[in-house]
Amino acid sequence: MKIIYTSNFSNDAVKDCLLLENLHPWVANWIVTEMQRQTHELDMYWPIVVEDDYRLWRGMEELV
Repeated sequence: MKIIYTSNFSNDAVKDCLLLENLHPWVANWIVTEMQRQTHELDMYWPIVVEDDYRLWRGMEELV
């Protein structure tokens, strides 16, 4: 499992940021739960757990 930061506002220009990878699912969910307790709902990024084969979204500005 991977933990990534994703845009809290779903902006097209904001990238996903890899935080941790190769985690056991239980550990990943525990870490994200603790991080979400400390994250304000208006913060720019929101931590989520994704599968290991998830490709990070780079954002449109890097493709131009």
